[in-house]
Amino acid sequence: MGSPTAISSRVGLRSVLVLAIAGPLTAAVVLTAVLMLQESRARVTDLAVELDREIAMSVEERLRDTLAVPHEVNRSNAAAILAQILPTDAPEILEPHFFRQLQTFPTTSYVQLGRADGWFVGVERTAEGFAAETTEPDDSGKGVYPLDFRGQRQGPRTSLVDGYDARSRPWFRAAVASGEPTWSPIYQFSSRDHVRLGITAVEPVSEFGELVGVVGTDITLHHLSTLLDSPRLKEDGRVFVMEADGTLVASSQLQHPFTVEDGTAKRLKAVEAQDRWTRVAASTLDGPIIEDAGERAIVHRTSLTDDRGLDWTIVVVTPEARYLAALGDQTRYAAGLSLLVLLFGVALATDMARRIGGPIGGLAAAAEGVAGGSWDDDIPGGRTREVARLARAFTAMRDQLQSKEAALKQTLRTRTAALHAAEKADRAKSAFLANMSHELRTPLNAILGYAEMVEEELNDPHLSKDLESIVASGHHLLGLIDQVLELSRLEAAGFVADFAPVNVSELIDEVLVLTRPIVEEKHRFAVESHAAPTQLTTDAKRARQILVHLLENASKFTTPGDIRLVVKRDGAGVAMQVHDTGGGIDPEELERIFHAFTQADEAATRTHGGTGLGLAISRKTAECMGGSLTAQSQLGEGSIFTLWLPIMPPAPGDVPSS
Repeated sequence: MGSPTAISSRVGLRSVLVLAIAGPLTAAVVLTAVLMLQESRARVTDLAVELDREIAMSVEERLRDTLAVPHEVNRSNAAAILAQILPTDAPEILEPHFFRQLQTFPTTSYVQLGRADGWFVGVERTAEGFAAETTEPDDSGKGVYPLDFRGQRQGPRTSLVDGYDARSRPWFRAAVASGEPTWSPIYQFSSRDHVRLGITAVEPVSEFGELVGVVGTDITLHHLSTLLDSPRLKEDGRVFVMEADGTLVASSQLQHPFTVEDGTAKRLKAVEAQDRWTRVAASTLDGPIIEDAGERAIVHRTSLTDDRGLDWTIVVVTPEARYLAALGDQTRYAAGLSLLVLLFGVALATDMARRIGGPIGGLAAAAEGVAGGSWDDDIPGGRTREVARLARAFTAMRDQLQSKEAALKQTLRTRTAALHAAEKADRAKSAFLANMSHELRTPLNAILGYAEMVEEELNDPHLSKDLESIVASGHHLLGLIDQVLELSRLEAAGFVADFAPVNVSELIDEVLVLTRPIVEEKHRFAVESHAAPTQLTTDAKRARQILVHLLENASKFTTPGDIRLVVKRDGAGVAMQVHDTGGGIDPEELERIFHAFTQADEAATRTHGGTGLGLAISRKTAECMGGSLTAQSQLGEGSIFTLWLPIMPPAPGDVPSS
């Protein structure tokens, strides 16, 4: 990848200005066009979905109105029979009555009565007019008689349906099984001249608990299909109705939703229909968008149910291409307008680049001279007011830079000398502390040695008690000197960790040997291990020193209570946590306790002693081993100190400086 200087030398200012103006303009035009297209398509889809919903509602309303009529006819006929207005054994009365009902309700195709003994009478709407069908006196079957315009028989019987018994028909059995108004299943009518399928609204008629008969009113599937047409569907839309099992009831694409083989009708599943959108919509149960062969269509589904057992679904499908045709014209118009705007923007950007690029190039040459140390190059003016102001400002800036450069060089020399002196003083301080600690240890060790010898040889209890105080104070002072010596060594030169494989359990056992007597003297102590690794590579001596110090601190600053040492895996390392139930630490003081010569509570310092160096040394040591030492605490809730060490040692360059 080239440097910024190399890139700027390859691209001229004029090109940059043209790109700076024309680029965003192009992006804005393209983005606007894309967003408009997407928004328009989304709006078209929303409108199409709403249109399909309105078509479905319209179809549902027509179907409900049509399906309500047969039950009204049945209710009227049942009431008339029970009121003995209609005799159940007089076809000469029943046939004209049924005829008038068919004329009154043109959506019905058949009105009928089947008695409990199997006798039957009905009137059918046919292509030629109307025909009465009734059980022959000899019970040989059902005779068919044409009717005149008054509903009276005209002429002899035209055909006979042999062995017809109303009790065996699906509509009769459905009424008897239900015991109340209901719908029959869709079935094939008994007509012999042509195959018809339909559904019958039935109502059983009972008197004193005994079945008198069943009244029924038919609607053909063909008539239901005629109700599905809608002017808003146009030629490429379709509506179909299917039962819960997916069987077609009616379709705007099919005159008959069934096939005929040897005079027997075979109903079609919607997923087996010849029309592809009917198949896809029937097999896709969710969402308003369906796809097939790269084309999309809008689909809306509406349930059509009632309290008489009807459970149908109305499905409206319209191809999306119908709605997108008008959108294509708008898209082409928007694209042409966008191209004109883009060309105008490019022309404007080119003119601006010509007016500004030349003067700015001269200023760039002068700036390069300043960068090369030449302070006396001429700075050209510009043909525009703004460029001229820029040239004057550049001249003033160059003069100020020249004077400030000299002052900065002098300041830099002064501060560099001061920094070297400070570093030298810091090294001298650390060396002095190290030497002084060493010089203090030598006589202090001698004092402790003589005091212990005298204590062994004296038998005077009073003097022995004083000597014990001297020895204890000497050891305490020696510990403080050791901490000062350790801190000065870390600050002066650090240390190189002695990384080696360490067994975690053995490391914990060594720590417990050193600390368990001290901790268990006043506290309840427990050790827990949670899926801790068995081995890690670290400096065992330094890790042991840190854990011993943490446990001693927990014992020292905790009134009799609970102390736990918890060892567990934490990411790519091992976390060794010391939990205590002491007084806790203010969260605002947590970081301060890791500073040298600092403790969280001055009162605790006076009570328990110490220099405040232990945690500072422990944290620096942990960091030199690639780990960390952190604390969590709340006042009154105890503390948790966590020593985290990596399972594998860090690379030498990754270990922070002490």
